[in-house]
Amino acid sequence: MKEENEKREKIMPDNEYQLMIQLINELVREEKLPIIKSKLKSLNISNDLLSFSFWVLHKELYTTKKIRPYFIEFLKAVFENFSNVEKQTIKGSFGTKSRVTKDYFLPQIISRHL
Repeated sequence: MKEENEKREKIMPDNEYQLMIQLINELVREEKLPIIKSKLKSLNISNDLLSFSFWVLHKELYTTKKIRPYFIEFLKAVFENFSNVEKQTIKGSFGTKSRVTKDYFLPQIISRHL
């Protein structure tokens, strides 16, 4: 998410990227939703790709037999894109690859799950 999307637009500003990485590290380390002071607003990728990326992270760290609820809560709490989306809707589409295009800009770790 530090690079450019398929339209050659920066996916997110560097300051938001750094904050996202910090929050993800805290999420994984503490295994609970970190304190979030403000939402990340500038994302130039689809909600489907964003959600799928977090599903891949979850699968790589924990498998997907039981989805840890704080991953779903994280998406809703951190990203403006999910502000008006119900947690149940996010959970229902978590890991759905049929709506994600295998684009050249995707990291290999995500592409290999598509």
